[in-house]
Amino acid sequence: MPKDVENMREYAPGETIIREGEEGQRMYVLHAGRVRISKTIMSQERTIAELGQGDFFGEMSLLTKKRRNATATALTTVKALELDWITFTRRLHQYNVVAVHMIKTLVSRLDDTLRIVEELYRRNYASRVVRELVRYSMENAGAEDDRPVELHVTRVQLEHETGLQWEHIEAELQRLVHIRMIAWPSEDVVVISSQRLLGSYLMQLESLEEMP
Repeated sequence: MPKDVENMREYAPGETIIREGEEGQRMYVLHAGRVRISKTIMSQERTIAELGQGDFFGEMSLLTKKRRNATATALTTVKALELDWITFTRRLHQYNVVAVHMIKTLVSRLDDTLRIVEELYRRNYASRVVRELVRYSMENAGAEDDRPVELHVTRVQLEHETGLQWEHIEAELQRLVHIRMIAWPSEDVVVISSQRLLGSYLMQLESLEEMP
């Protein structure tokens, strides 16, 4: 019997295989089942991938000797081959195709992770800006008033209240102009077309932030 088969492990649905933040000296190759990979981003756990037969995970800790940067959870009954450093390097030396496949997979995962992080930050920027506009409008016109509201708010105020740099605030204001939620005739004046619609838009943004 090949030596690697002795390292085959089985996990029940819902079982945590590796956990973000813990030390790890092994990687895993999926022989059967599906695994959810998740990571804490901006204080919320986000699904960043679902893996199936032939996929691998846990390689970053093996390569860098650092703590796990993500959590792997069995979605179904899982059978996975555990590889320590010696077994892993032997496979790379024996099979060039394994090394090439791994490099391509790692590059693809990095690209996916960067895309997810960028999208999460974009959602966060949008909700921060809209939340402040809603707050300003309620202070100026009251919650029940749905007429256009002209706000006199400075760049410094928006930067302070949202905690964002002006370039991000400006981009979100321009996006709101594009979808006709606001008019922006000058840097210090914002005209809200409808408090009700802007409030509904804020609720949509906040619900998107909660999505995995």
